[in-house]
Amino acid sequence: MAMEKTFQVSPSQVLGIHKVLSSKVCVRIFEKLKQNGSLGVSAASTHARCSMPRASALLKLLAELGVATEERYASQRTYVIKNCELTELLSETISLMRGESRNG
Repeated sequence: MAMEKTFQVSPSQVLGIHKVLSSKVCVRIFEKLKQNGSLGVSAASTHARCSMPRASALLKLLAELGVATEERYASQRTYVIKNCELTELLSETISLMRGESRNG
């Protein structure tokens, strides 16, 4: 059996991860953000097939969790994925939930 990587997370991060994983729409937005590197609210809304306010709220949730940062250009908000341990944890957890095997 392969050794699994250990992650250190705070209780508030566990709650944030739970909120992300509890929403199929948020998971779709996270995966598109990770794939593209950055994502605007409109693009997230289109990809996830949800309203712009919902996409905006979910992108803010990802930023509050610490897996994305918000950048503002005039009236446009773009979210950029952060290459961090929490992003890796979220990606691996989503893969495991889907039954995909991850070998360390």
